[in-house]
Amino acid sequence: MAKTCPVLALDMARLLGYAYWNGKKRKKSGTVALAEPGEPGLAALGLHRWLRRFTRKTKDGLFVTYEMPIAYGNRTGVGRGFHLEGILIAFCEGRGIPYRCVPQPTLKKHSTGNGRADKEMMIAAAAERWGFDPCDDNEADALCVLGWTLDLGIPKPLKIKVKR
Repeated sequence: MAKTCPVLALDMARLLGYAYWNGKKRKKSGTVALAEPGEPGLAALGLHRWLRRFTRKTKDGLFVTYEMPIAYGNRTGVGRGFHLEGILIAFCEGRGIPYRCVPQPTLKKHSTGNGRADKEMMIAAAAERWGFDPCDDNEADALCVLGWTLDLGIPKPLKIKVKR
């Protein structure tokens, strides 16, 4: 595979799944606890802090991709994933980092051939593609997001001219 720009793939939840591609190979992946259980507001702060620390280490640009959060429960509330998505988008926009999201059914269909795949199927798909067992479904989803991104291709950043 040709060298591409570095990619950070995320599965956003209180236990953040991440996978990093340095442009040549998978460099690292895993999970990070953004907050302790029962502290939902702190997960957003934890994500922002983690992103700041992570991006300090990347010198050659970055492309961020993530699994689109879906709403669970009643129709009046939104899930924590939507709050984390807002933090991620604001972080990327503020730093000029290009990003893309993938809907959950699209990711599942791409990874397993079944748009309604369960967690075990996603873990198996990630293990098959990357040659090792992910620690949990969060890391597996991030690895599947990374695979989807690499298969789809990383777009070139848009060059926007501002008229003054």
